[in-house]
Amino acid sequence: MRSFCHSLCIAALLMPFLLITSCGGGANKVQDPNNVEITAKEVIQAQNYTYVLADNGDSTYWVAIPSAAIETGKTYYHAPGMLMVNFESKDLQRTFDRIWFLGGLSEQPIVAPAAAEAPHGMPESGTMTGSKVKTEAAAVSVKPAEGGVTVAQIFADPAKYAGKKVLIRAQVIKVNNEIMDRNWVHLQDGTEHEGRYDLVITTDEFHEVGAVVTFEGVVTVNKDFGAGYVYEVILEEGKARINM
Repeated sequence: MRSFCHSLCIAALLMPFLLITSCGGGANKVQDPNNVEITAKEVIQAQNYTYVLADNGDSTYWVAIPSAAIETGKTYYHAPGMLMVNFESKDLQRTFDRIWFLGGLSEQPIVAPAAAEAPHGMPESGTMTGSKVKTEAAAVSVKPAEGGVTVAQIFADPAKYAGKKVLIRAQVIKVNNEIMDRNWVHLQDGTEHEGRYDLVITTDEFHEVGAVVTFEGVVTVNKDFGAGYVYEVILEEGKARINM
């Protein structure tokens, strides 16, 4: 049963990319799911994203990409992305029944699919199809919170902290807001363990890049968000602590 449900989920993820047409009773023609040709029917520019109503010749569907100059009526190409259902854009004050977050749109056919890149909207530092996507190390040095832990300590022994609440004081390096009903905050404190220095925490709070914040969060290991995107270590249920 689990295998059958998994197959259904994969089929649902690929649905907009599998364009099937019948040709006089002949064999069906399937469009390459790694190189989907679309026409931009409508374009909406928001603060962090560009929303595009895509027409693949068989159906229309919404996609979201990093802010880009997309022209209505022009042809573009894209690789598969991540499906969000009932996604609410607070920026647009609009809810999309179904929308695909993509790494971007190309004006030329895609020669090598960018499968190893994280779909925009999903935070980095996870594992996508086995490849690491890393945020660059920042030149920061943050004093740990009293009774707290460092980024290096969590990465050095995640099993020790798994399922536990911890305090961590670090600088906000990058944010991805309003994705999957939460905000994704990249934290660095200047410590590292075996090249790992960027820790992601999810929260319903909004934080500015550059701010030094003391967070309380639950350490979760091997968190699978689907579509092959897995975090070896992530903090969840993040809350900022004041006067720490």
